[in-house]
Amino acid sequence: MIIMQYRDKLFLLLVQVQLLNGVQRFITEPSDATAFIGDTKILVCKVEDRQGEVQWTKDGFGLDVTRDLSGYPRYKMIGADSAGEYSLEISNIQIDDDAIYECQILATNVLPSMRSKSATINVLVPPNPPLILNGNALNTTEDTEISLECYSSGGRPEVKIRWLNQDNTTVENSNITDGSQTLPDGKRMTVTSVIRFNVTKANDNSDIICETSSDALDTPLRASITLNIKYAPVVTVTVEPAEIFEGDKVTFTCAATSNPAVKSYLWFSNNVPLIGSQTEKYEIESIGRAEHNVEVKCQVRNLEGKVGDASVKPKVNYKPIFTQTPSDVSDDKGVKVTLKCKADGFPKPTYIWYRNGNVNHVVGDKQSLDITIDESSIGKYYCRVSVTGFEEISTSAIIYMKGPPNILNKESQASQIGKEGDTAQLVCDSFAIPSPTKVSWYVDGKAVDGASAKYGVDQTAKADGVVSTLSVKKSTHDDFTEYKCDIENSYGTDSATFTLVKEVVPSIILPVIVGTLLGAVLLMSASLTVLYIIRWRREKDEQSIDTDSTSDLGSEMSDASRYTIDSTESQTLSEPYSAGPFSSGMSSESYHPRVPQPKKPVRGVISPGPYYRDMISPSLPSPPPFLSPPIAPPPPPRRAISPLPKSRTGISGRTMSNTYLQQSRSKYYSSQPRANYFSQQPVHVMPSDDLATAV
Repeated sequence: MIIMQYRDKLFLLLVQVQLLNGVQRFITEPSDATAFIGDTKILVCKVEDRQGEVQWTKDGFGLDVTRDLSGYPRYKMIGADSAGEYSLEISNIQIDDDAIYECQILATNVLPSMRSKSATINVLVPPNPPLILNGNALNTTEDTEISLECYSSGGRPEVKIRWLNQDNTTVENSNITDGSQTLPDGKRMTVTSVIRFNVTKANDNSDIICETSSDALDTPLRASITLNIKYAPVVTVTVEPAEIFEGDKVTFTCAATSNPAVKSYLWFSNNVPLIGSQTEKYEIESIGRAEHNVEVKCQVRNLEGKVGDASVKPKVNYKPIFTQTPSDVSDDKGVKVTLKCKADGFPKPTYIWYRNGNVNHVVGDKQSLDITIDESSIGKYYCRVSVTGFEEISTSAIIYMKGPPNILNKESQASQIGKEGDTAQLVCDSFAIPSPTKVSWYVDGKAVDGASAKYGVDQTAKADGVVSTLSVKKSTHDDFTEYKCDIENSYGTDSATFTLVKEVVPSIILPVIVGTLLGAVLLMSASLTVLYIIRWRREKDEQSIDTDSTSDLGSEMSDASRYTIDSTESQTLSEPYSAGPFSSGMSSESYHPRVPQPKKPVRGVISPGPYYRDMISPSLPSPPPFLSPPIAPPPPPRRAISPLPKSRTGISGRTMSNTYLQQSRSKYYSSQPRANYFSQQPVHVMPSDDLATAV
């Protein structure tokens, strides 16, 4: 027993001595490594001053001490003994190579075994592509919870799964359950993930993605499923034009998306169905203010009977109109009153108040205006309403302060006119707030009885007082006198005196005289105008004289008094005249007097010159200067007269002697010089009978 104890102590002593001397020790020890299936991996082991055999263990099981490790064809120890290299090389790594390895030096007779630190080979195995067990597509309806399951198998290490939308965002509001299971090889695993969430119309025709990731994968693997969601129509309503004015044509358009497709449309106005409007468009030919802000709704139904709707409230621009106008107000001094003004229009109306027409002094800008009544605040207040894009409108009300009456026309109508014998009236116009309680008339200091046969009193009420009219029936001379009007209210009295003045009837003699004279002047002017026209027509017809010079008229013209001229006819002459017989431009050689023909009376009226007047009709009055231009003096007498040509009537004429011409002209010149004739002759107004005789 004692010997055994000494032997053990000696063994330990020898080991310690060897350790101190550096005998048999690990220079390099193996370390952990990661490998993929098919890779080759080397676990390094280097020993110095080896005494015992070297071997590798796998998960605690010794492989062999030979370098070729014949029992493991993919395993071998590599290196040289002289270098102390005993590294383990594993080729074509498989999943079962995933283990814990150690390099060991076996014990000798005097030395115990030695073990390196352990090293792990982690074999990475890519998983199979993920698989969604629900298939490639899923049909469902909106607002339904669906469950999708994704499966990934054969991977090492354990696969991680996540669910994505098709835009790579995480599926929200979902419930995910993950699970895993180790395969029979004890190394690889199968992983599952189940997601549950409610689908909406937004998920229709979209993909849900199952993505797996692992250290054994360079990039994640994906699988997807397409969701086909049946949902009610999603509706939008648009309006054209964008800015609407009263009277415009407006079109509402209904756009809808639906699964399945749209079947029908129906329009509503304030939830009342619009009969006949069953298309995607609804039109109002002339929109009015009544349609402003009215809800127009489009309801859409799809093939499965699902219904969706949308609505819009059109904003119609329209001009303002008053819905409330202020009323006249009367009250005592110091009382606070309120005027209210309200209008309907779009855009929203704005208000301003001003007083007595002074638009530059705004006293309010709200619908209501508060006023305290006194002398400075009474008057007419205007409420002006403005709506952008339209003309302004305004209304007004009057603020009165109560007080005694005031007769308004006491000065302006102090005298009022009436006609004797008729009903004469006197007007007493008063301003009175409050209204008069008593109106009285007086004449000669006595009260007038308005119900009597002589007088009548009529009261006409107005907003700010009363108009009292006194009627005096069958007025006589004594009724045209002074009358007194008294107006009384609860605050006092006012009086005025009015004088009834008799109307003066103008005389009718002067108008009669003026009318008679005017008629006479007009008649004279008309008569002279007719006379001038007849003369002009006569001269026009007698511009040519056609006579026969085969007979001598000397003996026939010796006694001119025996010839007479018919005023209704005149001889038509063959040679035309461009002017009268006394034209200043006519020479004595070209002058042919219009000789009366004894066999044919002359037509028309002889020119009213002094020569023909004395010769033919001495009683015919001379025309005034404004109807006949001045006639030049006749040319000097001729010694001989050429024979006249034969007239168209075939009547022969005779030669006029110079003696006759001289006698005729001397008769004309014996009166007075020609130039002053018309200026000295009086103008005669012929009676109508004489004028007819002269014509």
